Amino acid sequence: MDDNIIDEDDLNDFFNVWKLLKGVVIVSDNSKPKTEYFLSGSEEEKNARKSLVKLLRSTKPLPRQIRIFLADLFDDSYENESYRILKIENFSGNSSDKGGDIQLAKIIYHQHVNLGKPIGNVILDVSDMVLLSKEQVENIWYKQRGDLFAWYGEKIPRKKSKKVPLSNTTFDTEAK
Repeated sequence: MDDNIIDEDDLNDFFNVWKLLKGVVIVSDNSKPKTEYFLSGSEEEKNARKSLVKLLRSTKPLPRQIRIFLADLFDDSYENESYRILKIENFSGNSSDKGGDIQLAKIIYHQHVNLGKPIGNVILDVSDMVLLSKEQVENIWYKQRGDLFAWYGEKIPRKKSKKVPLSNTTFDTEAK
């Protein structure tokens, strides 16, 4: 099968992505055209995102118009009559950038272990630095820290408990 032939599914994907990125012009009752987009989180938007993923991962050439629409999203000098923000985020809450996660964990490790900063402060500082939520940075840290401590040959620090000297402790050896 020729990869350059466009089938009906490709056309449906193309139009879904078109509606996602550029919306649909609707003429309202007062005859003033208005651009409408899919509601955020709607099934239509989810399907359109899946269509975009399918087009991007396909071995077929990406339609020129889709490339232009994508470029328009990132081009801040582009002035158009309608405005669309496409939020790029990981829906599962898990990071898909393992290399980046390791780098963040190394930064946290260095500041916490080598510089002695409290872990809570380090996580807040790093979350501000990389524009991730505190929870996301915590998740990355707690997933990666075991490997880092093992790599550097150290034990993971645990909360310090109060130790009671054994000399002050008496044991009752008689059973009652």
